[in-house]
Amino acid sequence: MTLLLTGVTGTLGSDLKKLFPEAISPPHSEFDICDKPKVDEFFKNNHIDLIIHTAALTTVRGCEEDKILATKINVEGTKNLVDGLFHSNPDGYFVYISTACVFDGTGFSNEDDIPQPVNFYALTKLLGEYELKKLRKSLVIRTNFTGRKKWPYPKAFTDRFGTYLFSDQVAKGIKLINPLGFFDFSKLEKNSFCLITDSGTIPEEALFFQKPCVTIRTTTERPEIIEAGSNILSGLSPDNILQSTQTITSKKPDWQWNKALGDGKTARKVLNILGGNLY
Repeated sequence: MTLLLTGVTGTLGSDLKKLFPEAISPPHSEFDICDKPKVDEFFKNNHIDLIIHTAALTTVRGCEEDKILATKINVEGTKNLVDGLFHSNPDGYFVYISTACVFDGTGFSNEDDIPQPVNFYALTKLLGEYELKKLRKSLVIRTNFTGRKKWPYPKAFTDRFGTYLFSDQVAKGIKLINPLGFFDFSKLEKNSFCLITDSGTIPEEALFFQKPCVTIRTTTERPEIIEAGSNILSGLSPDNILQSTQTITSKKPDWQWNKALGDGKTARKVLNILGGNLY
């Protein structure tokens, strides 16, 4: 898998580069996302499977003072990358680092809330999000972060609500796992704390491994797993997913898998039947 990482001289980009040293991570001097012909040429010469896009003009004052530049970097630059991936690898994945500032900052927000950007920086990041709608596979991360250094703006947010992380914490939260085979994935399930999925099969495996499971659907073709007690249907609401996860993980994992999945002797019975018919 070939990863393109942008904004590597920035606070978050530099932390991500440490975690993904194998990534293609050209600095701005070598890869200007605002230069569309150069971006198009890059995608012609490189097969990119994944983009983590952190490059942006992020200073609120800078965006207010130069709206043309802010639009060029945060909106047009993002569009150039999206178009490049769309035309060169339609199945590629795009991770876009946005900002919690797309909301009005009056309290906690979730994915269902309507964005209300209160400054031009936030507006440009929101417009960048909309560019991703062209792609089949994308992820928007709305986050606030700061580097591990002295805070340079002691009075910047006296009238705002925020929940900040350090940039290295955000970087560690962006963890990529290549597709796994059945046995490796089963090992991952066995050693997990809780499984959150939209799959129909994983809840069965979670029950077998005695792991709590939340299915982010409103219906299931496996009601016996729900009845066994190891699985909860949460629907798609972020609040319901969180509440369901808290509920299922608070239970003692002593679910009886053999009542829902059988006695575990099906393979032996099949072999006996086949053996009796063949010999």
